[in-house]
Amino acid sequence: MSNKLLNDVGCPMCGASISDSTRTCGVCGSFLLIGIIDNKFNKALDKLKIGDAINNWRSTLDSKPDDAVANYCLGLAYLNSGLTDAALIHLRKTVLLSPEVADAHFNLAMCLWDNGKVRVDSVEFDEMVKEIEYAIQLDPLFHEAKAFNHIFMGLKYEEVDLVEAIKEYRKAIEVCPNVPGAHNNLGMCYANTGQMQMAETFFLQAIEMANLGMSYNNMCWVKLEQEKYDDGVEWGKKALIHLSSDNTDGIALANSNIALCYNNLSQKDLALSHIKKAVALCPHEPIFQENLEHIESK
Repeated sequence: MSNKLLNDVGCPMCGASISDSTRTCGVCGSFLLIGIIDNKFNKALDKLKIGDAINNWRSTLDSKPDDAVANYCLGLAYLNSGLTDAALIHLRKTVLLSPEVADAHFNLAMCLWDNGKVRVDSVEFDEMVKEIEYAIQLDPLFHEAKAFNHIFMGLKYEEVDLVEAIKEYRKAIEVCPNVPGAHNNLGMCYANTGQMQMAETFFLQAIEMANLGMSYNNMCWVKLEQEKYDDGVEWGKKALIHLSSDNTDGIALANSNIALCYNNLSQKDLALSHIKKAVALCPHEPIFQENLEHIESK
């Protein structure tokens, strides 16, 4: 793996020098290689600095629209700003202009991944798999790319065979142990096969690595299933703290899980408060409406 597109210009956000193996800028903290899902952007990144970087790279592209480096740098700047759709435009152009760069294919795949929101049956999912396979073909030692290839296969298996999905997520962790999403997804597979202790183990590992909001949410759900409602409320509250503000589905789910815990603790007012937030955030999600009706009826 090599950041060779960035070697001459340095970090796209602050201009600091970087080495081939750099994944995160040591000066401004921005990501050069997107390796995790959820909370993947540096929340402390100086917004003025990244705004200046975006303006500078856009200015370069005004005069040189087919500059691969400028397209890649602008794509990364948008990614670090959380502007996924804008990043996609420039990362797609980068891999057309410089198809030999494994990192560009990988970051495009992560951009398509979009915090795990991409649907398995979508065109974007197929494109994401293709891009991750390109990255591996170009750099057979690209461990993160190999891990995500197993993660993507695990997602497909989850629809039909949880045992096979577990095998894929375990392979992902073997190849690259520091990808939190693999631990989180493996935990969900164990939970869905009734192995709650194993599920907790992997959710906690994901939390330890990256404070994944979804893993806090999943811990809340596991405690709910185990009838440990007080613990469920605490994990749900932590989920609300760590979920990114644009993760509407995750925030709604956390509120629903908390509501069910409170309802089982006979605290109906608090339960109603949280389930109504879930319905307000996702009014077309039938399970939240069902949970509201269930709580109101008790």
